[in-house]
Amino acid sequence: MPNFAAIKFPHLGCHVAAESQECCLAAVGSLRSTISLNNCVGNNNGDLTAGFSGFTSSCTNIRLINGVDLTAQCTSASGIVVGSQLNLDKFVDNNNGQLAC
Repeated sequence: MPNFAAIKFPHLGCHVAAESQECCLAAVGSLRSTISLNNCVGNNNGDLTAGFSGFTSSCTNIRLINGVDLTAQCTSASGIVVGSQLNLDKFVDNNNGQLAC
């Protein structure tokens, strides 16, 4: 799994370093939570897609753009490699201090 340097989820009030995230909770303080994006993102015929899993087995050049956009070169069902992008901010949630997708 790629080592993501900094992922931000503004709607959660959170910031990710590597694959762990500190989520700020007003009443409780900060908790550390981790999430494997490979369990939340899949390759659906060359498109990075939330709700699937296992994208790292068929995608390369995996990167983060602007801290929230996951980009990769993914192989389609026909074997063509295409560029794909997925905004993580739209489906990664803070569920009482635990990251969820």
